[in-house]
Amino acid sequence: FSKSAKEIKKVKIMVLCCLLVAVAFVISMLNPLNLSNTIKISFSFIAVSLSGYIAGPVAGILVGGLCDVLTAICKPTGVYFFGYTFTAMLSGMIYGMFLFKFNKNILKNDVWDTILKCVISRFLVSLIVTVLLNTFFNVYFQGFDGTFFEYLKAFFTGSFEEHTISVYKIQTAARTTTAAIKYGFEVAAMSAVILYFRKTKHISF
Repeated sequence: FSKSAKEIKKVKIMVLCCLLVAVAFVISMLNPLNLSNTIKISFSFIAVSLSGYIAGPVAGILVGGLCDVLTAICKPTGVYFFGYTFTAMLSGMIYGMFLFKFNKNILKNDVWDTILKCVISRFLVSLIVTVLLNTFFNVYFQGFDGTFFEYLKAFFTGSFEEHTISVYKIQTAARTTTAAIKYGFEVAAMSAVILYFRKTKHISF
């Protein structure tokens, strides 16, 4: 975090992060890519992950949070709730913690090291942010009748019929096949972008 805080103070890095906020915002305003009726992919997270690579978790937090706020203002889908902004910031932090260019390699090969970090970071974001936190916020917004632990039990067992909210309203990763396909596309796209910036020598930060 200390290195990231120092990087974000550089004028060039600040400009790049502002550009990435703009890119992420524009992508989020577009309709997501519909691979099927159940698989929808928005690539705004790539700009957030790239900010994490360039300037670390602090930049990821700022870019993710600013993009969410701008999207909520310009393309509102309901009442603004800071919880979703928090999860966007958390996503940026996770990307920055794993992808920051000053981090030590996990693997000796740069390509496989980048791919592994993209796989791990995207998996953690999908699990912690999408499956748990965002779903939890959605459930309580829609009137889940029960405690937090009852919600967790219902989420993992699929027994939402016992509660006052319909199953179809719950964001869940239970549809394993479609979730895996979406995850694969996201990791491939993110890895390609990060590898390009990592391997392109004439681009310096």
